[in-house]
Amino acid sequence: MSLSRRELLKRGAVAVAAGNIYSLMDALGAAPARATVAAARGPEQYLLPGQKVVLELGIEVIVPPLHHRVITAKVKSVNQRRLEKALAALERQYAYSPAGLGVTVAWGLPYFKRLVPRLADGRRYPTYLPQSAKGAAVTDATRFASDPSTVVLGGDDVAVLLRSDDASHIDHAQHALFTDLHDLFSVTTVRSGFVGNAKEMALGAGIAGADLIVDGVQMFLGFTSTQKAAMAPDRIASFETLRVRVYGRTAIATGIVINTGAGGADAQRSIFTDVFVLRNGTWQAVNAQENALSK
Repeated sequence: MSLSRRELLKRGAVAVAAGNIYSLMDALGAAPARATVAAARGPEQYLLPGQKVVLELGIEVIVPPLHHRVITAKVKSVNQRRLEKALAALERQYAYSPAGLGVTVAWGLPYFKRLVPRLADGRRYPTYLPQSAKGAAVTDATRFASDPSTVVLGGDDVAVLLRSDDASHIDHAQHALFTDLHDLFSVTTVRSGFVGNAKEMALGAGIAGADLIVDGVQMFLGFTSTQKAAMAPDRIASFETLRVRVYGRTAIATGIVINTGAGGADAQRSIFTDVFVLRNGTWQAVNAQENALSK
């Protein structure tokens, strides 16, 4: 099946048009049935056991926890013991599973550069960081070629990913790590995502075009791919950039779309402009233009 840019825009607009999408998701969605017994913790903290794998349109898809939250922060004061104590308390209270709570802590280069300039054995930053065959395994973030010079790259010391089928578990973890430890961290961003039945949510909200969504498809807004393989077998459209501006009853969507063939081959980039007008309570496309970009 080929997924066109217009179909992708139409389906993705469902989440935007829903407004308070998190409340809607809690009202219409339900957490998948999972065992509450936690598996043994492995060395890779980002791997959360107990996630179900289903077959959707011939593609293996991982059903991740219902709620995700990424919190970035800068370190105000270093106190390893207090942070470890707070993390250990969460581990004791919640099973290490989607039904319980998954916590992943990632330290950024600014943390090492600013707060760990040298190790006890004398090695200095960045020589003590892990290396790959191509050089440093961890590198500074860079802008995309299409990003304007005004794009500000994050310089956070730490990012914490919280995952659970129960949003209250995530709320508690955020409070324990960042409110109770407010003297250690200064929060810079909080980004929430969720998984839900997109069609059921859109139909329940009375959103036009909801019937065009594939039955049973899962929707996730966040930072985790739910596709087990790296690429679906058919051509997929994805956005390199997307900007939507609303002027009263008119909306203009502009950006760059990438159409990728099977296995990531034959990527084609196009720039587009779509114009929508609000008529009788629904957004309707009135004009569309797309031009291929030279490789």
